[in-house]
Order: sequence, then structure tokens, then C-alpha cells
Amino acid sequence: MTGFEALQRQALDWIYTKSQGRSDVSVGLTEFMTETGTDLGTAMGIVSYCASQGLIQNVSGMGNPAARLTGHGIREVQQRRARASDPVLRVRAARNALLRWLYEQHLTSVNMAFVSKFTESAYAQHEGSPFTLAEIGRAAAYLVEKDLIKGVSAYGATGPIRANITPLGMDCIENGENVSDFVGNRGGSNPTFNVSVGTINSSGALVMSGTNFTQQVTVGTDPAALANFARTLLENIDRIPLSNETAGEARSALQEASSPDATPEQVSGAFQRFVGYLADAGKPVVTAAFMLIAQHYGLPSA
Repeated sequence: MTGFEALQRQALDWIYTKSQGRSDVSVGLTEFMTETGTDLGTAMGIVSYCASQGLIQNVSGMGNPAARLTGHGIREVQQRRARASDPVLRVRAARNALLRWLYEQHLTSVNMAFVSKFTESAYAQHEGSPFTLAEIGRAAAYLVEKDLIKGVSAYGATGPIRANITPLGMDCIENGENVSDFVGNRGGSNPTFNVSVGTINSSGALVMSGTNFTQQVTVGTDPAALANFARTLLENIDRIPLSNETAGEARSALQEASSPDATPEQVSGAFQRFVGYLADAGKPVVTAAFMLIAQHYGLPSA
């Protein structure tokens, strides 16, 4: 929301309050200009814009911006006030706004930003109603719990007093998801590979769909196909965006699964461990692995 949009909303709300929500009362904006430090040109622009949207009637005189609410304007303020006071919407908005703000702190190389400074940003409001310190603290605590941010706390404080966004938090922002959807998509059971080996051909096939599944690996009539499958993954493990620690564990599991001396049970068990590492790493890693395998075998990606 731009500064002008925020000021326009504030002015409309102010007119509603001064007119007591009536459409037959004209309200001058001189007092509003004094309270907000708004110059005459901006105030006249706000009145003109709101009138163009059907929210008010422009009853301004020479050098005296004034307005009268329309039915549409009354409903707009009432609906916005209802949204602004809805506790569920406020919780969601606070989480989204704080995460976005910390993302921008990261982009400007601010390390361990003071969460209290969030109150100075344009993001620190919902429908024009500022977040309270308690709401911000609870939002920060939730983001830490879900591994979207990390930070340092102080005795008696709710949530961290300084924080950084995590790679998982960056995924949430960059994928264009809100926090509730992002956490929901990762919740429940882990993302799944359904691996069916030896049922289509001797090299295996990978099928993945949806976002909330249980992990399942099955071996068909050709156990050697799964070992060949593991060797293919092992050769391309560096193309899967895993952390150094997870990449080492995944590589070890694939080496065991592709060993010529491994029994079918050992191959299956090792491959299941590999799938678990991918699932724990999150949806972007699962997707990258799937696309890699589909490309190698010439299979469709969905």
C-alpha cells in the first residue's frame, strides 16, 4: 500500500467518524489536515479520488476540502473496520507482514534486525489499524516455531527481540505464499515419492503428486532397477539443492542402495532413507529431485 492509499483510507475513516456514519452530513477536512500534516493539494486530491470511486460526494469549496459519505463509502468503512478487528485476520496479517519485513531486512544486509523496529514500517498495520506489540511478539514467536525466522530472546519477552529470516522463510515469500498456506502445505505428513520400480521398465519410474502425502517406496519384480535408479541419483546428487550435511547423508544412502552387494531389503531401506532426507528438506528440494529424475528417464513431470 502506498502512502497516498494509506492516507486516503485514513481520511475516509475520519469522515465516517466525524459524520457518525451518516450520508447527509458534510465534513470539512481542515482539522484532518492539521492532525495528519497533510497539505491542501494532497487533501483535495484525496477528496477527488474518493469521489471518483463513489465513496463520497465532493462538496469542497474554494480552498476548503469537504466531503459527504455515500452508501458505498459507508459500507466500505464498516467492512474494513470489521476486517481490522477480526482476531483471526489480524493474526494472519501480522505473521505475513513481519516475515515480509524481515525478508526486506535480509535484502538490505541487516543482520539480526530489531523486531521492535517493525512498528516503524508501513507493513505494521492491518486495514489501517496498527499491530500491537503483543500481536507482533506472538507473530514472531510463531514464525520461530515454524522455522521461518530465527532469533534471540530476552527474559519476559514474547518472541525474539532480534531476528533473521531463514531459508525456509525466504521460500515462503519468494513462492508468493502467505504463512498459513505455506505452513499448511508443509504440515501433516511429509511430501512423498511414490516409487514404483520394475513395473514400467527395467530402469524404474517416479510418480509424485499433491503436497501432503506419506512416504512410500515399493520394489517391483526387478530389484536391480532400484539400484540402477539410485546410481542415477548419486551421479546427479550435486544438482539437488541440499545442505552440506543433508547432502552427505543422502549420498551415503544412495551409495548403499546402489551397492552390488546389497540385498533387496537393504536397497529398499537405504532408498527409503534417501526419500526421507528429501522430504525433510522441503517441497522445493522434492520438486528439484523429481524434475531431475523425470528429465533423465524422459518421463512426464506430473
